[in-house]
Amino acid sequence: MARKKRMTIKTIAKKLVKGKPLAYQLRKDGALIVIGPEGRKFHFSAAQVQSARESESGAESKENASGATQP
Repeated sequence: MARKKRMTIKTIAKKLVKGKPLAYQLRKDGALIVIGPEGRKFHFSAAQVQSARESESGAESKENASGATQP
């Protein structure tokens, strides 16, 4: 049985700001604060973080189902 790969907060932050974040912090309530690559500060709600996490894991599931191999 294949183990589910859990996305790191850094990966989620990178996806949400579409670049390498300068800094990020996950709040207790699930919200994510990210300083984007150009220095702007972004606030993402817990729902937005969960949505980004699910969309990425859904894409990985589709790749695995199609028989693609991962390094």
